Amino acid sequence: EEKLRTGGTVDFTYLLDAEQRQQTLFDLARKDFDEALEVLRKAKDKNRDVFRETLQLGQRLAPLDPAKAERLAEEAVICARQMNLPHKVWSLAEAGELAIRAGNAAGGRKVIAEAANLAEKLGLEGHDGLARGMVAARLAPVDWNRAKALLDSFKNPDDYNRHLRMAAAHLASTDLAKAKKLLGEFRPSNASYPHEARLFVAFRIAKERPDEAVALIGGATAAVYRVKGLLHLAGLIATTDRERALKMIDQAFAEMEKDGESFRSWSGFGGAGGLAAFAVYKAKELGHPDLATLVARALALRPTRADYWSPQDRQEQLIRTAMLLALTDPAAARHVLAGIAPPDDFVQRAVQENRDWLFVLALADPARAITAVDRKLAALEKFQGAGNALGHTGLVELGSILTARDRLEYVGRYGSVFRDVREED
Repeated sequence: EEKLRTGGTVDFTYLLDAEQRQQTLFDLARKDFDEALEVLRKAKDKNRDVFRETLQLGQRLAPLDPAKAERLAEEAVICARQMNLPHKVWSLAEAGELAIRAGNAAGGRKVIAEAANLAEKLGLEGHDGLARGMVAARLAPVDWNRAKALLDSFKNPDDYNRHLRMAAAHLASTDLAKAKKLLGEFRPSNASYPHEARLFVAFRIAKERPDEAVALIGGATAAVYRVKGLLHLAGLIATTDRERALKMIDQAFAEMEKDGESFRSWSGFGGAGGLAAFAVYKAKELGHPDLATLVARALALRPTRADYWSPQDRQEQLIRTAMLLALTDPAAARHVLAGIAPPDDFVQRAVQENRDWLFVLALADPARAITAVDRKLAALEKFQGAGNALGHTGLVELGSILTARDRLEYVGRYGSVFRDVREED
């Protein structure tokens, strides 16, 4: 409709095409790899988007079919070389890393070295600095001295720490001792990079050295990172030690219940209640046998003290808690929303409030969400501009959430909620 209204100026077809590939490409690659390659080559998205899909498909295939992953790494290299600087630089480094994971160590190192040659000529600010850091991280297991020189070129502590955490992660699989040593070499800063580095190292060694991984998570000084680390680690080891994975879920809940004050600074993501709702979803993924009790424990962690929170702050925390809870237990999420406003009144407010209200309504109460969406669309009928009438409504993002293969990923991308700690960030 927007394409027709604007004469093609606004066109969301590429989003629909990308979602279709997300839904089907992996299975197609397993059955008919050449056809999957052809689908990627014919994609009309920007070159960087097609590169990202090629890389992600290769990463998923690497542990299952290294030969296919290697071919995708070759495609990614071709795609990267067609980009402009500095995107070309980090894309080459990522493609080289995929080649190494797929078994082509010599070829992967060569591509990473090519990226390093370009990175060393870039500046330190903006995307140039990002490219230098991303290359340094992937160069770390291949040529540490050269990687260290790139890292040491950063004078800003946060820039240095951001890329040091990824260097530690990439080193973990091949040189755990050095990776653990790097955990003590962060420069003074208030950012979360040292905590994330500890988690990333633990995740990289989880399947081969679960005891060391658990110890690393336990060494995190911030409770929120201990909880998020336990939840992610549980998913990594569930296939080999389900009993231990389930105990990690229970341990994560015990951490949240032990000291709610530790999560107060995370109120923008729902605080302890929001993190507990996230934990419920992770427990559901693992087939936890007592989800109902975990939902009740999550509800008990909602903010209640009036002296801590203004009414508006408390409402926003409840919205974010309910948004994640709706992915597991929509009825419980509706119960949370009822504490904000009666259902029909909530619909009225969702039309006017920020997009998190629309997202949670669609996930928890789809029938009423249709009314809210209709009202938002009706308000756009008066829009006369040539630009994107749906901008700032949340409707396009809601479409991506509802059609996504992994709703949690997209809720975390567009909503103000807790999400997995991911190396890609």
